[in-house]
Amino acid sequence: MIRSAIPERIGNPYNFLEQDTRKGSRSGKLNKKHSQSNSRSLDTILTEGLRRLLGLPVFTLHCNLRFAPNPLTREADPLPIISQPLTSVILVTYYTGASLFHAIESILKQQAPVELVIVDNGNPEAIVTHMQAMASADPRITLLTGHGNVGFGRGNNLGVKASHGDYLIILNPDCELRNDTLAILHQQATKLVSPFMIGARILNEDGSDQRGCRRELLTPTTAFIEALHLSRFFPHLRLNRHQDALPSAITPIPAISGAFMFISRPDFDRIAGFDEEYFLHVEDLDFCFRFRKAGGEIYFSPDVVVTHIGGTSESPSDFVERHKTKGFIRYFRQNFAESTPFMLLCLLEIAIWMRYFLQRRLGRRFL
Repeated sequence: MIRSAIPERIGNPYNFLEQDTRKGSRSGKLNKKHSQSNSRSLDTILTEGLRRLLGLPVFTLHCNLRFAPNPLTREADPLPIISQPLTSVILVTYYTGASLFHAIESILKQQAPVELVIVDNGNPEAIVTHMQAMASADPRITLLTGHGNVGFGRGNNLGVKASHGDYLIILNPDCELRNDTLAILHQQATKLVSPFMIGARILNEDGSDQRGCRRELLTPTTAFIEALHLSRFFPHLRLNRHQDALPSAITPIPAISGAFMFISRPDFDRIAGFDEEYFLHVEDLDFCFRFRKAGGEIYFSPDVVVTHIGGTSESPSDFVERHKTKGFIRYFRQNFAESTPFMLLCLLEIAIWMRYFLQRRLGRRFL
């Protein structure tokens, strides 16, 4: 549990004025006694005499002066700590490997209040034991385990329900944040109007921009263009925009990657989180589509930089691609059934399954 407290001021900064004036040497005590017995100074006697000669009334003014400390020498009072919003980072992990602990370390080093919810969808016993020890030692960590592999979308929904933050970050377990990530996001969030969501500049290990961190919305048209590698002829219909010139400031973008999503809790709840019918892949594109349909705005921030190792999960590639294929088919059925002719959707589904079988056979990525 994170507590943000305002430092209490200890004592009165002016207490030195009320200290016992009797402290000091014996000569000091004698001087004090002498000053008390001769409180009417020569100046006072002469002033009173002069006023009597002039026929003016005589009065005595008693002053008890207290001098404030010199502002140039007095130590400044401590400034109060301004409470910052709590951000909950949701980390769904399935046989992630060593990069998981690099991700955890980068989260806990943030320069703003943070809570980490780890959703264990399946990991070796030694990894789970280590995560349990971390959760016991650090109150910022919550570990959800024992539910089995429930998929990426449902796992994130479970993590969000167990979290307490004002803001949420959906983060892949093989991503590393920079120390100022939350500070930058909170600063940018104050300038945006809800509902909004922010994506990051996601880099590969070699420093290049990762495919998918900036996207157009996935439509039947952009899917065909991307799958058939026709983007050179129709650049305005490309799905992935990671090769575009990097903007100088935060800018609207149609869709972002599920490897990193920053969103407020009310905005996440606005569309009831992720669609749990997606098991793995495409749930992020569906989330972006539904979020924009509900009136939300999505932004890409070039100032928020995340390194995504990628490919660290030990899931079999055929398992991943099969669920990705099912995800694409569900996406188009859910979001384009009313606006797209039935025969075109059927052709699209055939093309998606062909992509899957060609990829299995040739080992080449098509989308």
